[in-house]
Amino acid sequence: MNRTQSRGRTRVHFGARGLLVSLTLMLVWTLTVEAGFNSNGAGNCGQPKVSIDNAQDGDAIATMYNGDLGFNAEGATIRKNIIIEGRWLPPTGGCTSTNENYNTAAAMLAAGFSYGDPSQHSGLNGFSGPVLTVDPVVKSLQLYATDLQVQDGQAINGGGLSGQGLSGIKLSFNKVGFIEKSFSDASVTGSGGGLFLDVDNGSRVAITDSDFSNQKAASGAGFNIILRGKSQLTLNDVRVTNNQATGNGGGGRILIDSGYVTITNSLFSGNSATNGGALRIERGATTGPAEVWIVNTRFTGNSASLNADLSVGPNITVHVLNRNTNLPLVVSNSTPGVQLNGITRTGNTYSVKFATTGFTPKLPGTHIHFFFDTVAPTQAGMPGSGPWVVYGGSSPFTGYGVGDRPAGATKLCALVANTDHSVIQGSGNCLDLP
Repeated sequence: MNRTQSRGRTRVHFGARGLLVSLTLMLVWTLTVEAGFNSNGAGNCGQPKVSIDNAQDGDAIATMYNGDLGFNAEGATIRKNIIIEGRWLPPTGGCTSTNENYNTAAAMLAAGFSYGDPSQHSGLNGFSGPVLTVDPVVKSLQLYATDLQVQDGQAINGGGLSGQGLSGIKLSFNKVGFIEKSFSDASVTGSGGGLFLDVDNGSRVAITDSDFSNQKAASGAGFNIILRGKSQLTLNDVRVTNNQATGNGGGGRILIDSGYVTITNSLFSGNSATNGGALRIERGATTGPAEVWIVNTRFTGNSASLNADLSVGPNITVHVLNRNTNLPLVVSNSTPGVQLNGITRTGNTYSVKFATTGFTPKLPGTHIHFFFDTVAPTQAGMPGSGPWVVYGGSSPFTGYGVGDRPAGATKLCALVANTDHSVIQGSGNCLDLP
């Protein structure tokens, strides 16, 4: 089928009532496009780079599943508004010619292609820089069920995907893995081991049900994302695990010139860095809003010389609301904040690591009240009934022992306190006791 035929303006619906349901091939990602389909990858179905180079706006690049091996993307640069969709399986006998073109998903199914189960992600890899690069002309890019396998460490910024100077773009990553495969000790020399993005002018980046794992970089080992021009970043059900940065942001680094960030139902685990073992959030130019919401997100087993979990720079407002934390943490330039980062037990003494924003604890002066979760936050400072412990020193706090723990207490909490021992509600957090 020639390119003219493949560009027929046929509207294709993937979703609850679409073609794939009737064939019991459930596609989780609901998508409406006017597109041609171009097959590539395993099964003699062609080269991903050829498909990407020849794509027209709206095309879907149907990438074949090839086990854990993936397929060499040859450092392809995306210059059109396309969809890259994994989980496709080639016909039983393979493709009859390379880079076959179809005008609908129905035509692909009729030609013997099929759709894999949810565990099957097509893989793309590269050996001379980022697996994929996004050109600034692109305004829309969607990746689904596709792993970007970083392998050789020759990239400077963004081992899996790199996009710089992007303006007004809509980026969607659903079921995407930014992962290191064991072909070599993959790393990047700059930022963003798995993903590097610099977006402006109201861009929207949505990352859902995806993984950043085993990446290494100077900063932002899993991902490094820069937001400008009131752009928006959303991470939902994202797993950021076992990444290592030599500088800031072991799991990820977000730099906000002007923008909004929402992280929900996600996990940061086993990441390490000098500052912000799990996540470092920094402020660039103070030309616009810098608001961050972190909701029902777990930080566990991360490490750093400073701030093992979440590290927040000045002039940023961060709201942390977790089901297992009865105090919201609000960190901003105008409101002092304290964050408990880890509690260990040595003998009968608790050692509590913490970090502060907007003040240095001292007595007399602005300081910290430590208390167990059997005390309501409203009672943790004057004129409340307490009890609490007053602290004006540096991390760690060692003022509580096992014998001080009341019956029923499961967490240790902290709030910022004023000179008169009244506390600032919402200025701290709680952590489980060991």
